[in-house]
Amino acid sequence: VHAGVSGDLDIICHTLHAYNFQQITQQNNNQWLFLNIIPSSILHYSVGVMNFEEILSKAGIDAHQIVIEILENDITNDPRIDDAISYFKQLGCKIAIDDFGAGHSNFERLWRLEPDMVKLDRSIITRTTHGNGLNFSLSKLVALLHEAGSLVVAEGIETQEEALVALDADVDLVQGYYFAKPFLADENSQLDDNKCEYLHGVFRKKVEEETKNTNLNIMPYVNYLNSFLSVVKAGVKIDNRIIANNDILKSQGLENLLRIYTIDEEGYQLGANINLAANSHNSLRKLSPLTNTSNSNWYYRPYFRKAISSPNTIQCSGPYLSVTDAAMCLTLSAAINIEGKVMVVCCDIDWENKGDSGSEINFTPQAVIA
Repeated sequence: VHAGVSGDLDIICHTLHAYNFQQITQQNNNQWLFLNIIPSSILHYSVGVMNFEEILSKAGIDAHQIVIEILENDITNDPRIDDAISYFKQLGCKIAIDDFGAGHSNFERLWRLEPDMVKLDRSIITRTTHGNGLNFSLSKLVALLHEAGSLVVAEGIETQEEALVALDADVDLVQGYYFAKPFLADENSQLDDNKCEYLHGVFRKKVEEETKNTNLNIMPYVNYLNSFLSVVKAGVKIDNRIIANNDILKSQGLENLLRIYTIDEEGYQLGANINLAANSHNSLRKLSPLTNTSNSNWYYRPYFRKAISSPNTIQCSGPYLSVTDAAMCLTLSAAINIEGKVMVVCCDIDWENKGDSGSEINFTPQAVIA
């Protein structure tokens, strides 16, 4: 279609959709009509070439029932696009950014336009489903979009596995052939509510199993830290001499113990890390200038603040990227009192490829042995 004609055709389609929507819903104003709009037509509306409000009025549709979908790649730095989106918002329409992540995604666009919804391109879900350890990244992306004030929609869900990935990432809405294929207005909906209920049951069992496995993986380290703290409380100085050798650690299921270190109550690390050489991550050399963390301040780390706020209990962080060696790790931490001074003892655990890659770990704090 010639560029000069595409906008006119787009507007004709919008008008047709609006009238069809009114006939289908029969004045039920508790439903949404999603309209894809190309840049040429969105500009026609905003500068008054065409009156979108008049189209809605003649069709008997309230503006709040309309969701204007704009392809992310169509959004440029042209200020007229911003003005057009403001025009639709002022009418009461919702704004959705479509195919986010399909090309050169730009968060600046989202912060500038403040859409009501962001629709994740199918490729993101596909990469997460078949990728290694990307669930954590997707969860963080969804959390960031939520913080920006947008609902998150996962597009193109075609399998149960993809649906579970979307649930695990905390998306708000899903669409795709797994739930239903498009159907004519005079046909019965193919959406199977039982499938949704079944999916939630599968997800619940999946989370319960992952939580069980996570606890099994963590408990040897919790027990080790408990024993370690008992020795420290007995007055033994913390150094390499009270760390069991690597063969013993491995026999106790502690082969992923990376390091132990202590922090004062102000958040400053006391001395250097006690590294477990055989367990050091392969990427350690990449960040060698950062390996000396003596006197670093870790107050900003949640595992430190959680320990300080609940003395004499072992806390567990969620997975995070360690600045020391670029490894995904968990940190167990506990605040204890030694000779009248508060000290937080921490141990880092290599958490690469552990399966449970969510941002939170379901772990009940453990009492420290007195």
